[in-house]
Amino acid sequence: MTIDEPQEGTRGDQAELANTPHSGWRIALALAALAVCAAGAWVVLGRAPEPSWSSSSPEAQEAFELGLQARMKLYAMEAQEHFQRAVELDPDFIAAKLALWMYLRHHQPERAGELHQQIAAADLSQATERERALVEHHLAMHDDRPDETRKVVSEYLERFPNDTFLLEIQCDQLWLQGQWQRAEECFRHLIAEDPNWVVAQNLLGYLAMAQGRFAEAEEQFALYRYLAPDQANPHDSLGELMMVTGRWQEAEEHLEKALAAKADFCPSWGHLKEVHVLAGDWEGARQVLARQPQRDTCSQMHTIDPVCYVDAEALRSEGNWEGLWTLAAGERCQGVEERMPIAYFRASLATGREDRADEIEQRVHERYGPKDGEAEVRVSHRVLPTLLDAIRLRHDGEPGKAAELLAPLPEELLFWNVPAANQRLAVEIELWQALEEAGDRRAAQTVLERARAVNPALTNRWKEYPAG
Repeated sequence: MTIDEPQEGTRGDQAELANTPHSGWRIALALAALAVCAAGAWVVLGRAPEPSWSSSSPEAQEAFELGLQARMKLYAMEAQEHFQRAVELDPDFIAAKLALWMYLRHHQPERAGELHQQIAAADLSQATERERALVEHHLAMHDDRPDETRKVVSEYLERFPNDTFLLEIQCDQLWLQGQWQRAEECFRHLIAEDPNWVVAQNLLGYLAMAQGRFAEAEEQFALYRYLAPDQANPHDSLGELMMVTGRWQEAEEHLEKALAAKADFCPSWGHLKEVHVLAGDWEGARQVLARQPQRDTCSQMHTIDPVCYVDAEALRSEGNWEGLWTLAAGERCQGVEERMPIAYFRASLATGREDRADEIEQRVHERYGPKDGEAEVRVSHRVLPTLLDAIRLRHDGEPGKAAELLAPLPEELLFWNVPAANQRLAVEIELWQALEEAGDRRAAQTVLERARAVNPALTNRWKEYPAG
């Protein structure tokens, strides 16, 4: 089951773990640190007190505007380059530093740390009101003070309710709090204020998809494509929806259109590879990787060599457990075991490597379990530990207990993106197997049909996988 390797993705993928609305490239995942400014939060000038920005350099302003345009299209490398240029042209351009920090925070943490220190120490006496609010939001977010981030945004919008920059952040906050209806209303307000804010159209599609309203999501993504036909991301979003619902050929067609619009659009290369993996077309996946441009931004989306990931999935599908360990022992694929805990946990149990299984289980629980002061772990962090516990229970001959452990999870998991949908399907398949083994055939069939109603193609493939 393909839920181990973090997946690349579009605006619906800028999150830390799969059950969150932003799957960033980990996702990057990830499911991405989650609570960050939204990808569209810098995109176009909204209504706000004038001037909007404090830079006195026309050249820096021009570079910044080009960065905003690239960010609207989700063209990450171009946006980063423009924002970097704006900072070089005006080292005191606080808005450009904030925008650049968002791109560097994951793959260049030292540089991002330097920018943060500059932002924190900046003299804001000449900053605009919008910039001051954005800096206050950044500092509260950086220090993990969620209540303060919401307060900064709400107080600013009380004075300037139509400022699209801060309005977008408020929409994102509502989304992150799980207030779906209010988030949808907020995004529609944003679009009413600026009809050209097409990223919000994309987010409305992901909101519908997350909640299983797939026909509505398809209509919304089609509208997004109509409004931005020359951009890659609308095609990618449609492709991701087709992947969630198991329409492999249509997904491939949309993703190829995305790459025709922008040949180095990294999310679509990742999704195109994954279409073939999900369909069991290992050679097709390898051909995609051979075609993909060798660009740093695309390689940063992978936590392991993608060829190792494809090879491991092929071995997993065959139940070649010893082959998985041979792969992990090779120099090229070091780290694949740690990044694919479910596959290697099954392989450990199947090959009698109980000590390795214990190590994997302990590592997962330490990573995703409750931290000091946490009363409850959110569902996106509970999935992997719960799956491993259920697999262990089934291995030890206690399928009934495994079923009890898994039963509450599916209704809590949403369809934000491909990784999230695959997590839910993996839980459903494991639950189906546990119920079958426990002798509750009727409940097992109900679970299986529920999974098939979302993605019949992948459900039918994964139910035939060797259990380990």
